[in-house]
Amino acid sequence: GVGKTRLAQALFDVRIGAHPLPSSFAVYTNLSDNPDPQPTGMASDLIANSMRAVLIVDNCPPDLHRRLSELSCGEASTISVLTIEYDVRDDQPEGTEVATLDTSSPELIEKLIRRRFSQLSEVDARSIAEASGGNARIAIALAETVGRSETIAGLSNDELN
Repeated sequence: GVGKTRLAQALFDVRIGAHPLPSSFAVYTNLSDNPDPQPTGMASDLIANSMRAVLIVDNCPPDLHRRLSELSCGEASTISVLTIEYDVRDDQPEGTEVATLDTSSPELIEKLIRRRFSQLSEVDARSIAEASGGNARIAIALAETVGRSETIAGLSNDELN
């Protein structure tokens, strides 16, 4: 909800920044999709075949991150690993860098909604921003449901959620 996966995509996006990573290096999986092969098997295969890759594992638990980190730090390794998880722990393996993304402020979300949905009143934009919990995608989805002559001013946060 805060853009973790999109940040990973941006690393390979030629439209963003001066030196994107080659998209041919990207190997992505979402652990909640029950990938086959599993990430450790894929990492081992990539290394065994001397293939350069950036292995990106979404929804990665700490124990799997640790195993992948060990594989990527090996002397013969040809891979880099980027794991995406919600609950980052303090006990990261050596060589692990952690980037934390936070939700957006209600003020920033309100500005976004007012810019993209100019037909909404200031009150509606503020209500949507507060109900979104700092998640721009939720705010946009809520704003898209409000018709031109409609208002959400009388709805409670529970009704908006």
